[in-house]
Amino acid sequence: MAASQQLWSDYLFLTREMERFVGQDGDELFFDLLEQRERLQAQISANPDKWLSTPEGRELLAEVGRGNTRITQRLQAALSRMKYQQTVSQAYDGYGAGGPVGVRLDYKK
Repeated sequence: MAASQQLWSDYLFLTREMERFVGQDGDELFFDLLEQRERLQAQISANPDKWLSTPEGRELLAEVGRGNTRITQRLQAALSRMKYQQTVSQAYDGYGAGGPVGVRLDYKK
């Protein structure tokens, strides 16, 4: 297996692993995989090869692209969930002690 082919195979493996952990409680693992993939990208860029122009190379690159799309979609969904949770949390922030509801219920004759 050519060096470039091995690097790209490793890159695809890391992409698939990132898909498994995106948006889960294991965010640290996701970001560790992302860092590993970035280091691998630097190696790939430093050693260009014509392997990507082969049918196998194009298919692997297409699979990486599909994986990146799925990761992006899952990250966007997780961001939407977090924004929604933050909005709900902020909606209840004003209803603590001393708020209008508490004052009414604490009223004494």
